[in-house]
Amino acid sequence: MWYKQAIEKFSLTLGLQDLNANFANSECGGLFTNSSFRIQSSISGNTPTPIFPLTALGVNLKYIVSKTCALQLAVFDGMPNDLKTNSFNIHLNLGKNKVIWL
Repeated sequence: MWYKQAIEKFSLTLGLQDLNANFANSECGGLFTNSSFRIQSSISGNTPTPIFPLTALGVNLKYIVSKTCALQLAVFDGMPNDLKTNSFNIHLNLGKNKVIWL
């Protein structure tokens, strides 16, 4: 669940999001069934961020500089609980100690 608004070169996305939907991914990775072509383990293993299939509340701001360059900034509410304690991803725990700046 998220809402996206785009105006000219800017876009803003608010709602439940995961990191690998917009950052550190490869367009060609979708051609393969191996999920390791998406988010790198150096990011997912060292940074508490929401990664598919669990999402967290977040905001993503994108500015398109040119056809080949875009700048993005995202703020997430940390890492969601695991699937055993939050199987439907509806338990949102907001706290100031869980905010991650990317």
